[in-house]
Amino acid sequence: MTAFTLSLIYTIASIGLSVSGMFWVRKRFKSSDLKLDHDVTSALIAVMGTLYAIVLGLVVVDALNHREAAENMESQEASALATVMHLARTLPVSQGRPIMQAELDYCRAAIDKEWPTLTNGTAPETTTVKAFGELWERVGAFEPKTNRETNLHACMLAAVTDFSNARRYRIVSCKHGLPFLLWVILIMGGVCTITFTYFFGADRFRLQAVMTGIVAFMLCLNILLVFFYGRPYRGDLHITPNSLEHVRTVLEQAPVLNNSQTE
Repeated sequence: MTAFTLSLIYTIASIGLSVSGMFWVRKRFKSSDLKLDHDVTSALIAVMGTLYAIVLGLVVVDALNHREAAENMESQEASALATVMHLARTLPVSQGRPIMQAELDYCRAAIDKEWPTLTNGTAPETTTVKAFGELWERVGAFEPKTNRETNLHACMLAAVTDFSNARRYRIVSCKHGLPFLLWVILIMGGVCTITFTYFFGADRFRLQAVMTGIVAFMLCLNILLVFFYGRPYRGDLHITPNSLEHVRTVLEQAPVLNNSQTE
């Protein structure tokens, strides 16, 4: 079942439960009785709604920032690898080829084997870790002989460090999501907010039912936003390794590696 289908079922069920709850309250309280307490009810729902809006807004912003950071880190990981690749191209073939081959091996392992494991929060993957270590060994084993090669080696080490930091962020963040306690607060806060809408005695029940349904719909959208964007590597809306795939394609088409395969 797709995320869209689950989201639709969750939203419809939430709206249905919200309107049913209001119908249950109206069966037990007359509209005229509810109107007597409108002043108190209005003040209380304003306070509670404001408090819940602050919490929900902060969580939504945090989820969006987490998603954006994950996308930036994926791009940074690929960008650092591309930098190493371009630097390696300027080296003699015997020195640059092993580094580029190690990069290609890492890209293939990260995309084909490790990335699918991110959805389960089980990364890192053994083959990718081995390729990651091999890349570091190839770069670290390079011994510059001229001032030019020394500068290239320093830039290469800096790029590999940036690449490692971006990869580390991906490995760590894929294992963590929104804390369970925060989910409880979000859901219970939404339930309390909707429940408070029952204690207004509108003369037209259908109109109040529509307004309650709209409130429930908006709350569902915000909670769904937190659910999908708070887990950037999971679900149908997970981040894809587009930048890494581009680097892999460039490496596969590199003349240096293609010539090595034909030699």
